[in-house]
Amino acid sequence: RRFFSIKEYIWYKLFAEFVVDHSIASSTGLFNINSLEWDSQALELAGIYKEQLSTLVQTDYTRSGLGLKDQSLSAFASTKFVIGASDGCLANLGSLATEPGIAALTIGTSGAVRVASRTPIVNYPTMTFNYILDKEFFICGGAVNNGGSTVQWLLKNIFRESELTEIVYAQLFKHISEVEAGSDSLLFLPYLSGERAPLWDSDSCGTFFGLRLHHSRPQLARAVLEGICFTLYEVLQVVESNGEAITQLNVSGGFVQSEVWMQILADITGKKLVLIQEEDASAIGAVILAAKTLKLNISLKDKNPQSILPNIANHETYQKIFPIFKALYLSLKPLMKQLQQLNH
Repeated sequence: RRFFSIKEYIWYKLFAEFVVDHSIASSTGLFNINSLEWDSQALELAGIYKEQLSTLVQTDYTRSGLGLKDQSLSAFASTKFVIGASDGCLANLGSLATEPGIAALTIGTSGAVRVASRTPIVNYPTMTFNYILDKEFFICGGAVNNGGSTVQWLLKNIFRESELTEIVYAQLFKHISEVEAGSDSLLFLPYLSGERAPLWDSDSCGTFFGLRLHHSRPQLARAVLEGICFTLYEVLQVVESNGEAITQLNVSGGFVQSEVWMQILADITGKKLVLIQEEDASAIGAVILAAKTLKLNISLKDKNPQSILPNIANHETYQKIFPIFKALYLSLKPLMKQLQQLNH
C-alpha cells in the first residue's frame, strides 16, 4: 500500500519510479523542510512508514527515456522531463515575484498570498505555509478558500444567472464599478466554504452585515469583492509582520480579467499591483524552472506590464472599515460555531 499524489502517479506511469519533488512534499505535513527528509515524528502520528511514500528529489530532478512501452509516446523517448514544483510555488516564479518587497497574489476559485524567502517564515497562530521552490527559495504565505467561487455563488443565487458567460461577468463588474468604496456601509464575510488562512476555522460562514432597505444587488456584489480582498489583506499583513515590507503585488488568476476587482484590491491593500503575464502564472513558472534546469536561454518578461495604483481616498475609507471587518468575525465566531453544531 502506497500514498502518492496524482503528479507522482503520472511520473510513475512515465518512468516506472515513485518520486516526489520537495515542493509537493512540503504540502503533505509529513516532510521536514529543514532536513529535507520525511519527518519520523509526523509519520508516526499519521501511522505511515516512509517506505509507503515516494523517494524525495529536488525540483530540478530530470529524466529521459520513457519507461512505458506505449507506442503513442515513442516520439518523446529521448525528451527530457523536469519534475518541477507545485502550482503555488510556480506562480511566484511565473509572476516574477522572487525579489524582496514583492509578493505574488492569486485569485482563482480560491486565493493566496505568497512571498519568496531564503528562510522559512513561521507564524504558528496563522500557520503560514513554507513550500520549497528550489535550492534558493522557500515560498511562504497563506491560502484562502473563498475567491472566485464566492463570485459564482453570488451570480447564481443573488443575481439568479443560470449561465455564467463573459457578458454576465461584464455586467456584474459594471454594476460594481458604479458603487462607491465601502458598498454603502455594507460588509460581507466571504467564508462560504469555511476559511483557511488566517482564521483556520471550518465553522466560519458567509455573512452580510449592515444590510438596509436601500441596499440592492450592486452593493451586495461590491461587498462580496471587498470581503474577498479584505481576507487576502489579512493574509498579506501576516506575511509582512514576519518578513519584509511588501511594496508590490504581482497578480495572477482569473480575477485579473476584471479591472474593477484589481482596483478594489489595490485600494484595500494600498499596494501597487502589477500584472506580469496574462497567461497562467503557474504554467509560465513551470517553463521558467524547466528552462533553468536544462540551461535554456529564454525570456518571458513582459516589456510593458500593466500596473494598477491604489486610489488614496478609497484606501483611507477601507482603512476605517478593515478593523470593523476583523472585529465582526471575532464577534460572530462563537455564534458561528454554535450554528454549525446544530447541523451535526
